[in-house]
Amino acid sequence: MTSSARAAIGVLALSGIAVAAQGAEFTASYMVFMVVDASKATPQNPAERAMIEGAAMLGSFEVGTIKDSGSLAGNVFKLKSVGTGSRALKTIITDDRMEITRSSEGEIRKGTLVTLRFSDKRGSTALLTYSADIGKKRYEIRRAGEVTETGPLRYATVDIASLPYLYLGRPAPSGPFSVAYTDGKSVKLAGFRVAAGSLTVDGRKVAVTHLTSAPREAREPKIEIWLRTEDSFPLRVRVGVSAQYGAVVDQKIKTLPPIFKAG
Repeated sequence: MTSSARAAIGVLALSGIAVAAQGAEFTASYMVFMVVDASKATPQNPAERAMIEGAAMLGSFEVGTIKDSGSLAGNVFKLKSVGTGSRALKTIITDDRMEITRSSEGEIRKGTLVTLRFSDKRGSTALLTYSADIGKKRYEIRRAGEVTETGPLRYATVDIASLPYLYLGRPAPSGPFSVAYTDGKSVKLAGFRVAAGSLTVDGRKVAVTHLTSAPREAREPKIEIWLRTEDSFPLRVRVGVSAQYGAVVDQKIKTLPPIFKAG
């Protein structure tokens, strides 16, 4: 798989958005779309340029679907997310293994979600894992079982699949905040601005809290998350890929979920 394919696949599964079911369990299916602006991209080789120009000609197109299942019972959070690329994406990225499988386990500690274990398998790439030892205040990242990074756990870190659930079932943030998150390759810091707004889902206007990150470098993604203000349920996530690809990926929940209540 090319680096371009890995980047697109990584963005495809940046977040999990779920629909509350009975009790503390949730499941969801949602659509993911992409728009590419070739004028903002800086391809590094002819193959990347051809891929970007081809994607730009499609306008807004379906990237794929993601199906999530998980639970939030007491302070224990679990998530499994499986994504599959669309036919349109496969015409641009020639990889016959477009399935993405991510699993996360964490806890609510001092009012925030902290990931304890996270795994990420994208297409034909090696399995990435992240684990945190809260007692020893250490974290470890592995690629195909080999340690690639380890160090002191300085921040309450959440994985990228669980990031939109940071406040699930609790009041939405009212002011700017920072969060550490991992993509299974490293630990990054992001600062978010907060603004009140509204979003239309299923023809209904919903009060939301709009979170917007401020990337420190061009290669870092710009992340936007729309949380339903009433229960901090993520209704939409939009991610701008680095300037290299000129792409914006937009994940939209299909149907408005009931108010989430943790078990």
